[in-house]
Amino acid sequence: MTMTLSTAVPAVVHHALDAIDASDTASLVRCFNREGFVDDWGRVYSTPREIRRWSDAEFIGGGIELSYPTFLMVDGNSVVHAQASGKFFSGSMSLTFTVPRRLITALRISA
Repeated sequence: MTMTLSTAVPAVVHHALDAIDASDTASLVRCFNREGFVDDWGRVYSTPREIRRWSDAEFIGGGIELSYPTFLMVDGNSVVHAQASGKFFSGSMSLTFTVPRRLITALRISA
């Protein structure tokens, strides 16, 4: 596993985090490519419609607020270690973004 501190986070990851901060689900969904998916602690949402429903119900719609203390690159993925607070979860979480080109193909959320 290759792990480095990074300031070279892909622009689309910044766009996704900005969308989360702005409570803008539509902008978040636009950050994913057609095959993109979210894996939220083992529950997978694999179409734009499913990602929108998940975000509206549990993520942005759940009032999630994130602070981003650490950005890392791990095996080519952008990993954000964040403190989260919201209706459904409060605590530390990792958001691992896979961005092989210009859009997100995977967002994995875990501890």
